[in-house]
Formats: sequence, C-alpha cells, structure tokens
Amino acid sequence: MDAKRASESVPQQTLDIYRTLRLREDEGVAAVLSSLDLTEGERTDAVTVLKQLSLLTERQQTGELVLVRPEAALLRVAHESETVYGELQSQLSDNFALVRRLVDDFMPLSVQDPSDTTIQVITDPHRLAVILDDFTEHTQREILSMHPGPLPSKAMVEDALPRSQMLAERGLRMRSIYLQRLISASYVLDNLRQLADLKYEIRIASLLPVRLIISDGRQAIIPVDPENGRAGGILISGTLFVRSLVRIFNYFWDSSSSFDEISKSQLSVDMSVEEQAVLRMLASGVKDEKIARSLGVSLRTVARIVADLMTRLEAESRFQAGVRAVQLGWL
Repeated sequence: MDAKRASESVPQQTLDIYRTLRLREDEGVAAVLSSLDLTEGERTDAVTVLKQLSLLTERQQTGELVLVRPEAALLRVAHESETVYGELQSQLSDNFALVRRLVDDFMPLSVQDPSDTTIQVITDPHRLAVILDDFTEHTQREILSMHPGPLPSKAMVEDALPRSQMLAERGLRMRSIYLQRLISASYVLDNLRQLADLKYEIRIASLLPVRLIISDGRQAIIPVDPENGRAGGILISGTLFVRSLVRIFNYFWDSSSSFDEISKSQLSVDMSVEEQAVLRMLASGVKDEKIARSLGVSLRTVARIVADLMTRLEAESRFQAGVRAVQLGWL
C-alpha cells in the first residue's frame, strides 16, 4: 500500500463509489463503474485510491477488478506489514553478520587505514553514557533515532529534555520515530509535543525493529541485545555499514504516521476496553445488533459509542472510521 497516499483522507466521492459497488456487488465492478455518471479521470482516481487501500484488486490472469470487503483488506494489509517487518529484521540480522565477517576476516587484510571503520561493543552503562554524549556533541548536521521501547520512566524523559533543547539550539536536523504504544503514557506524549515545538521532526510507527541512533550518516549506536537495554550498546563508525542502517531508518520513516496528525486527533489514547472492542468490530463491518449481543449491552449504548468514536476519528462514515483507525495505529 502507498503509505503517503493512504494517510490522506479518502474523498467522499470514492466512499460513495465503494458503497455503490458493495450494494451492486453481483453486477461486477467494471459494469457498475461503467454505469455511473463519472468522467474517465474520476473513475481512474477512485480505482487508484481503492487499490491503494486494498479494497479493489485485479485477477492476475484476466485483469478483472474484484471488490474486497474492509475486513479482508485490513487482514491483508496487516499480513503485508508483518511480512515486510520480518524481511527487515532478517536484513538487519544479515547486515550485522556481514559487519562481523568483514571486520574479523577482511579488515586485517586491508592496506588502507582501517580507522575509518570501527566497531566497539560497550557494556559499561557509564562508559556508554559518556560515548553517547560525545556522539551527539560532534554531530554537525543530523541525528536520526528510532525508539521501540521499553517505556522510559517519567524521570528519564524529564532528564533528557535539556539535552534535546541543546541539540535544537545548535540547529541540527532531528528526525525521530517512536513506537505507537509509547505515547499511551501522557508524559511521553507531552514530551513529544515539547520536542515538536523545538522543531524536531517526529513520526509514529506501529512497528519498530530496534533502538537506533545515527549521527550524520557516519556513526550509529544499536543495542547489544534488543530485548535488554541494559546489556549495552554497539558503536559503529564508517559510512560503509551505517549506510544500510540509514536505509532501514528511512523505510520506517516513510511508512510511519505524522505526529502532528496523531497529536491533533481527538482520538483518546485512554479508550476503555469496551470502546476498543466496538472499534475493532466496527472496522470489521459488524452490525450494531451483533456488537450489542457480543458485549452484552443495549443497542442504544453501542450507537452512542460508535457516534463518539466517529467524532473523535473525524470520520463521516463507518468505513472511513475504520480506515482512520488503521492509519492512526489503533487497529
């Protein structure tokens, strides 16, 4: 799916066309589109958007357009995201193996000065903190960072703010990606708003593989053990290896959501369990009556929750509410 286009609001005309295709599903997509009072450009635009949202697909052999229900599209997108995530993890693992192989076996054979490419494993937390200070102090242009968790303490977030202010005052470009679930903590969300005010560029992702900091595309710090932040870090210097990490960062940057969009959304991060259940079933196309039976509540209660969710999602239809919930990482 085209992440940039998918993050935009779906045009009302496209929603109307999809609704008509659902109502006249037995007639076939091509026949219904031909019967509608649309220009060729309007028809092409609608088909393009619905394909990007995985709501239309083409049969490989015939090229025939086939309608896809929202719940099936959601499962397909989730599966594709999981596949891409797995491929990136595999690529990252292969890159680290390549680093070790080149350094251990081939670096000694080089007739050139190897000082441009070094790898240091630091397990002492105090030494790692000193190296991190030196790392940021010598950055001249840009720092890239990914933050998959775990959730930092409020004290850690507050202690890091002066450093962030100092880096902003130096005029560095700061691009950071945070895992979606981290902003469920109000103090993290407040901190990100402070960073945005300092001109940090921030995006939110539903999946991130590893904690990562990159300086000027020449140095990077990654954890020794992604599952244990206290195990230490690996400092990699030299564009040869860091280039691959920059590419991975840019992939997640391009496929993540704008922090401004999420922070301005009226969707609360403190949804009740009941609201979360309604939202999942709503996105899957479940009718109000079945939602009410599943949750053991009245039809009026379900209608009220659905109306509230659509308002907070700024959605004009149930379908658009499901799309917006996926875009914001809440499904």
